[in-house]
Amino acid sequence: MNWNTYFNYNEETGELIWKSRPRSEFRTQSGCSIFHRRFVGTVAGTKKYRTGTQIKTHVLISLNGTSYLAHNIIWEMFNGPRSNGTIIDHKDNDPWNNRRLNLRPSTRSQNNQNRRMPSHNTTGYKGVSYRNGRYTSKITSNKVDVYLGCFDTAEEAHKAYCERANVLHGEFAKHT
Repeated sequence: MNWNTYFNYNEETGELIWKSRPRSEFRTQSGCSIFHRRFVGTVAGTKKYRTGTQIKTHVLISLNGTSYLAHNIIWEMFNGPRSNGTIIDHKDNDPWNNRRLNLRPSTRSQNNQNRRMPSHNTTGYKGVSYRNGRYTSKITSNKVDVYLGCFDTAEEAHKAYCERANVLHGEFAKHT
């Protein structure tokens, strides 16, 4: 789809701005008039949260009865269509920060490597859990859990996680 037909991109904010559209794109003259009066020149999309929480999930844009993720639109505006299986990742983990410099192509596995620490983590360190009086560390690589050892402190266990994450996940390594 030619996204530039529908949107302007604000480089500073990472937001898409609705453009004027021809009458032929609307079922009725009334619908066309309402769109132009209410939306042209305004920021496109709705910022979404995970249900029942204040956790940001994405910016969703509705166009001609179909919903699209804003970061996918922005990526395709400047880089062309995504290849099959390509996911657009937010480097800083902020799904509302859709500045081009914050977006990069990734596989599902790489996208998962760049995830934040799970909310149910009780140690305060990604990749670290507490069992039987010791801190254990593990990391997942290629759908396989890799056990990194038992440690006396959470900090030691986290250090082992970070070192292995840098090796296994490279630029997608996320330590917190």
